[in-house]
Amino acid sequence: MAVLYCEPVETGTAGQYWCRPEEAAQMVGVSTTTLRDWAQHGLITVVHHPGSRIWLHHLPELRLLAEIVQALKIRSDAETKNRALLAEHVTAALDLGWQ
Repeated sequence: MAVLYCEPVETGTAGQYWCRPEEAAQMVGVSTTTLRDWAQHGLITVVHHPGSRIWLHHLPELRLLAEIVQALKIRSDAETKNRALLAEHVTAALDLGWQ
């Protein structure tokens, strides 16, 4: 797990490099559960405040991750549309007697 333990960090102010899970999930376009799973598998960096349950996510890393997730969603959407179009063409060909 990629967890850093540090002193409490103020969040929400200009120029800070950390954000809470809810903000991170919205920025990346995934659920907080997905972010937690990625952190537990060492895929992303989180900061945990000693003595509290607050986890913070690294903003520069999240920005890059958001671009990757968006690119994968675009590719996935295109593949889904292409599969649907292919299925439509195959159905039409079969309806015309192709075998």
